[in-house]
Amino acid sequence: MTYTGFSWAASALVLVLAAGCNGGHDVTGNVITAADASDSQASAPMTTKDPTGADPTGDDGTFCQEECAADADCTLMGADIGFTCVDGRCAGGCADDNACIQMFSGWIMDCADQAGCPGQVCVDIGGGVGKCATAPSDFLMCETIMQDEIMLPPIEGGAEIAVCANTDYTCKDGQCTNPCEADADCMLFPGQNKCDTGTGQCVCADDAACMAFNADTPTCTANGYCGCADDSNCTADANYPTCTSNNFCGCASDDNCVAAGTGDKCFDGSCGCSAAGACMGTKAFDGTMFVCEGF
Repeated sequence: MTYTGFSWAASALVLVLAAGCNGGHDVTGNVITAADASDSQASAPMTTKDPTGADPTGDDGTFCQEECAADADCTLMGADIGFTCVDGRCAGGCADDNACIQMFSGWIMDCADQAGCPGQVCVDIGGGVGKCATAPSDFLMCETIMQDEIMLPPIEGGAEIAVCANTDYTCKDGQCTNPCEADADCMLFPGQNKCDTGTGQCVCADDAACMAFNADTPTCTANGYCGCADDSNCTADANYPTCTSNNFCGCASDDNCVAAGTGDKCFDGSCGCSAAGACMGTKAFDGTMFVCEGF
């Protein structure tokens, strides 16, 4: 999915969704912590992540997580994009299809008039709620950013205007989903360009597909993602030199985690922490606090 052309706030949304924004993957509805909210190990305060999203350490180890006390803690750069505080963690979800369109279209900045959306337009997305949206122009077509052109009224009322929107996702059981239906739906995911119609997820077909995509991820795992085969595939980052049993490059020692700024303890290839004070990365959400806990 391409988010090019959105405002800085939309770029922040990408940070939160990056871990789950693969074709056919559910991207909301599950508890999302600081590590889930960023796919950059250099900026995330937590662990190297198993690409499946699963806890790569089982029940062992303690990791930097963001703890919330109220829904208000779960805003992103001041914007409420639907995350709520559930059992001390910020969790995303959806109430209807419109919520998914809003999220994946990058409509996260509130506005009351056109002046509130520099470079964009302020439209009424329903119920008098104003959001900044990208309007197509001679210089930027909706197709360029892989979105559709839809018509919505400006927040002040009057004739509807065209804006770009991602209408691919629908809300099912509280989660925004975009299941693939054919291999053609997975063209944007090199290496994982085969559609598993049973799960609706884009997966790798075989080792050859992964090797063709990236020689450092030559293994098509049982979970359908491309991963490392051995330590020789983990030379790109000196802080993550070990190919773990889950086929992702991870830490080999506590020193790797300290150097990477992702904690001070290495648990089976994943960077964790000994105490909250070791969590020095950038938080994903505005009002959360770091804690060092097991999953």
